[in-house]
Amino acid sequence: MHTILKKYKPRIDERVKELGKVLEMHGLPWAKDASTRLPTFIKKGKGVRSALLLGTIEVLSENDVSDDDISLASALEYLHSALLIHDDLIDHDELRRGEPSAHKQYEAIAKQQGYGSPKAYGQSIALCLGDVAIFSAYLFLSRLSYDPSTKDQLLQTISKEFLTVGYGEMDDIELTYEKTTPSIHRVMTMYRYKTARYTFSLPFLLACIITHQDKTVRRTLELLGEDLGVIFQLTDDMLTLVGNQDVVGKTVGNDIEENKKTLYAVLLQERVNDADKRTLQTLFGKKSLTRQDLDTILELMDRYNIRASLQEIINDIVKTTQSKIAMTPSPTFFEEILTFLLSREK
Repeated sequence: MHTILKKYKPRIDERVKELGKVLEMHGLPWAKDASTRLPTFIKKGKGVRSALLLGTIEVLSENDVSDDDISLASALEYLHSALLIHDDLIDHDELRRGEPSAHKQYEAIAKQQGYGSPKAYGQSIALCLGDVAIFSAYLFLSRLSYDPSTKDQLLQTISKEFLTVGYGEMDDIELTYEKTTPSIHRVMTMYRYKTARYTFSLPFLLACIITHQDKTVRRTLELLGEDLGVIFQLTDDMLTLVGNQDVVGKTVGNDIEENKKTLYAVLLQERVNDADKRTLQTLFGKKSLTRQDLDTILELMDRYNIRASLQEIINDIVKTTQSKIAMTPSPTFFEEILTFLLSREK
């Protein structure tokens, strides 16, 4: 995984920048802002989805990726950026990729300019920027020169998967505001549709379409992508709780402040005694958590063996993942992705 990230990230960043210039075509005042802010934002990301797409195309076809493949991967990064910008608004997250989130950047601009209601201004402009990222991605996709059948399959697959992400996000929001504790199955289902599929299954499926794989290979990689994506989300949950904020690039503890129904939160609620449950009730949803607050949660997680249980869940998924990897056309490639996920620090 590190190899394909290193190989393709510079090419993606360059194409993203080139495509960004297209956004200036109307000469409108905000076009200049979007055409520079979005490529800059994308460049600061890891480029996991685009690298997975290009790496999978390469191993399935045993050929170099095409110019169209690079543009397709870059459009995915624009769509991913839109989700992040909107997600930060939903979760009131003030940090993304080591810098203020888009809405906080615009809020700062509003303060500098002396505008009224800087917070509302920042949120509104960031919402529009996310919309621009979506619309621009589809503009880029419309310009691809694959044969008509391939292009149609690509567009339909992308659209369906991002609709799924939208529904997954809505489910995540409902879980956050519900007062009851959801089942483990429901949380895992939300993970699968909000994050896992578009992060892994989608790049794999697009690569299968481009390289004309049969239905068996497509289905194997689709299901493999779901497993890898759930592992990705479970490790991400822990990184946003115990990781180094400067390395992770996101606000550590924000899931707790927003009372997110992460899997570790659900396991805690199921296991703690009444006294500890009252402690959790004072911490989950509390704004501006202190280091002591986070340490209290970590201590409870250790007392009730939550981290060990999470690792057991991950281990079970790894076993099914490895069986799927054995059925792929390139087991070594997909095994390297799994290894990367299990050792990631950001």
